[in-house]
Amino acid sequence: MEKPMALTVRECEEMIAAAKACQVQLMVGLTQHYFRENRMAREIVQRGDLGRLVMINDTRHQHYYSASRPEWFFHKTQAGGGILMNLGAHSIDKIQWLQDSRIRKVKAHLTHYGERGDVEGSGALWLESESGIPCTVVQSGYEGVHENATHLVFSHGMLRLETGKGLWISDQGKYRELPLPEAQDPFVLQLQDLVDAIDGVRPLECSGEYAKTINEVLEAVYRSYETNKEIEIGALG
Repeated sequence: MEKPMALTVRECEEMIAAAKACQVQLMVGLTQHYFRENRMAREIVQRGDLGRLVMINDTRHQHYYSASRPEWFFHKTQAGGGILMNLGAHSIDKIQWLQDSRIRKVKAHLTHYGERGDVEGSGALWLESESGIPCTVVQSGYEGVHENATHLVFSHGMLRLETGKGLWISDQGKYRELPLPEAQDPFVLQLQDLVDAIDGVRPLECSGEYAKTINEVLEAVYRSYETNKEIEIGALG
């Protein structure tokens, strides 16, 4: 399945149940797990090379309202939401996966200044993980300058991650690019994971169960904006 795997958490649960009933593998295309620079950043977090993780700040800007984007993207009943539903799903996944911890609290502010449809064109999210790590996601789909960067702040240094480009580490007040190991194309690695799961080599990392947690955060984003309140995951009713 593509990400996000469904429009609602309930739909995710129905899909998971159907896959189990039919004894088939359900994998969601969460590509962030397969880029070599993302994998190295995750390893640095896990090893504690820069001390304790303090926060994660993710920023993404691109012209979401481009003429090439199909019309259905801009209607909430069809797309589920706008830039946060689409690109935000990648950011939420990346943040959870890098620290191996689920998001538990969400506070969101969205804007709707796009010239097409009824979905949000920008969003600023304040998130907190189960590990107590504060994270931010800032995205804009209005015209401007393209950016896609994730900053990880530690007690003894920083990382700048640009998925698809590279990884930089702080060194005496400046960033130094880290050499990356050779790796297969991310989409080849993704397909190999699915094949391995079918063959029983190992369970899926990007399973339906995990992908549902991203939809839980997305539902909390829209609920937070509608109510102007912080939403705790698991407390949605």
